[in-house]
Amino acid sequence: MKRVYYFVILLLANTAFAGNGFWQEADTSSSVSGASETRQANSSKSRINVSGSTTVSSVLNLIADQFEQRHKGIRINIAGGGSSSALKAMLSDPTAIGQMSRAMKKKERDSFVQRYGYQPMEFKVAIDALAVYVNKQNPLKQLTISQLAAIFSENEHAIKQWGELKLPELSTAEWKNKVIRLFSLPPTAGAYSLFKKRVLNKAEYKISMISYPISSTIVQATGVNPGAISFASSFYATKRTHFIALQGKDGRFYPPQKQWITSFKYPLARYLYLYINRKPGTPLSRKNQQFLQFLMADGTQTLIQRAGFYSVSDAVRREQSALIFR
Repeated sequence: MKRVYYFVILLLANTAFAGNGFWQEADTSSSVSGASETRQANSSKSRINVSGSTTVSSVLNLIADQFEQRHKGIRINIAGGGSSSALKAMLSDPTAIGQMSRAMKKKERDSFVQRYGYQPMEFKVAIDALAVYVNKQNPLKQLTISQLAAIFSENEHAIKQWGELKLPELSTAEWKNKVIRLFSLPPTAGAYSLFKKRVLNKAEYKISMISYPISSTIVQATGVNPGAISFASSFYATKRTHFIALQGKDGRFYPPQKQWITSFKYPLARYLYLYINRKPGTPLSRKNQQFLQFLMADGTQTLIQRAGFYSVSDAVRREQSALIFR
């Protein structure tokens, strides 16, 4: 799937917030910020501190400057570190917002409740998908979840060479004895735990799997190693790799394309989340209200889509917009 690069986003930013729709909250001035994984505020006047998933950081970095232009005096600190680091930030700072590329785990919720006495507020920012990448030279087109598990997991059905899949396209002399190289994010990443839950059914990864700290590096490594396979956000697609279609619950094979991701028929589609410390019966701070409202604005969601992520549905936006001022 062709991706829109950030310099194009700069050109589109000023038109993204026009039109009639859900919200007309967003501003039309300023350009979109770069996609660095850590963004530091330059003012201590009024800050919103967001920590956790580097994938969600990529989303928020797209729109942070627009928000700050709209709301003078409010600055956003965006820090990566992986989804697992979100809870740590929230436990040490009651005002911190946690960002995760997966839903918060039960043990994480339990830790939050133990600290504060109530559940965190969950807020869906966008839709994304974990894509399975192989090198462009690899003739493989699709896999079942059990085949994918056999590639990545350390179990009795584990395979180590492409020919062991017994697929016609991999039975050639070039591929049947080619060793499979596995790349992934580290255990702190939301993608790591989500893939383990949905694909490996909580089995352990192969010890031969190599971890890289950021998604773009994983995909680039796959692009230069013909025997490689990896998983990362579909946002990071390159010309040296291609996606693998995966078998859904209905038995059909779905590529990580918009209609299958947003309908959640693609089996590794996921929401991207923010978690906010909000005591039941109390309103959000004004700056957090403004920030969450901005994220649900038509223009913001359009900009997120143009960058390669996907907008949450209108039903989700209505539900969450009601939560903001409850």
